Amino acid sequence: MYYEYTWPQFKNIDYIKKLPLQEQINQYNQYINYLSNQIRLYEIYKNPNLFQSFQSNTAVAGTGGGPNTTTTTALSLNLTFDDIANANLLVGNANDVNDWNTFFDLPTYGNEFTSVEVNGNEIVLIGGSNITLREYLFGDNDPTGTSILEIVDTGCIVSCEDGVFSDYNIGNGCYGLTKIHLPAMTCGGILPYATFADCVVLSDLILPFSAYIEIKRDAFNTSGIVSVNFPNVTIIGEYSFSFVISCTSIILPSLITAANNSLNYNPLITSYSFPLLTTIPNNGFQNCTSLTTINLPSCTNLGETVGNNNVFLNIVGNTITLTVPSALMTCNSGNPDGDIQYLQTNNTVTVVTI
Repeated sequence: MYYEYTWPQFKNIDYIKKLPLQEQINQYNQYINYLSNQIRLYEIYKNPNLFQSFQSNTAVAGTGGGPNTTTTTALSLNLTFDDIANANLLVGNANDVNDWNTFFDLPTYGNEFTSVEVNGNEIVLIGGSNITLREYLFGDNDPTGTSILEIVDTGCIVSCEDGVFSDYNIGNGCYGLTKIHLPAMTCGGILPYATFADCVVLSDLILPFSAYIEIKRDAFNTSGIVSVNFPNVTIIGEYSFSFVISCTSIILPSLITAANNSLNYNPLITSYSFPLLTTIPNNGFQNCTSLTTINLPSCTNLGETVGNNNVFLNIVGNTITLTVPSALMTCNSGNPDGDIQYLQTNNTVTVVTI
């Protein structure tokens, strides 16, 4: 959506010409202000990160006789800790904005924060922008591994490097994080390696989901996510969505390439639908024990061979609707692919062929 700035008087120049000279001058000056607003909005609209922040942080009010005006709130990053003492352990002095800028390595990784507010166990960092979170930033530095509880951004963070919240390097990880809101973190369309790995209680996640086209290895491995929808992602890496044991929904309608072990060991998932996915790797859906709907209308390969490649290993006792191309029902010397035979042997399966 866009905020429209309209001024009907200037749609009819004859109307302006009929006004007294001083009123024409007043109208002209007001119109110059209007154009300045338009230029400012154009700068915001052409930058997706600024526009998203603008939508979230701008109140629009009519002024009656002239164009609408805007009041913009500065961008902020809110960090909630279990104890403010752990914020001091993290950066030195949590009340000092310079210590926070040092922690985030600003201005090297973005524009510096200008002020900080401390409210109980909550830190509010104000004024930073265009910030990239450097690799393993929180995962390496959380003092206890459970001291950071929530990270809520209004548009300061636009990108991140590998493992920002994970324990994959030398640190304690971020096992206490329950909420991460990063609405402007587009990462150039590629979610990096192990971004949220082992964030085991992370259940409230906001990202610009439609901005991503690729998700790297381990991005959500063993995280606490409960549902995700990446409408434009075409590639996912190894273990990217494996062992997400609290997750009930993974929606990837544009997925074309899935790496080994990228979607297995998810016991609460009841439905997988990948209309464009052509190859399911070995052990593709292993231990997704609640599956009842499997939609693979473009799939030409279930595993590396036409035998049983453990694609559906340990899925037992379910009533399942399986949608696949008809070729998979005869590819194994006139018989169904071995993985389909395994599914049929151990479940009640209705096969829909395309």
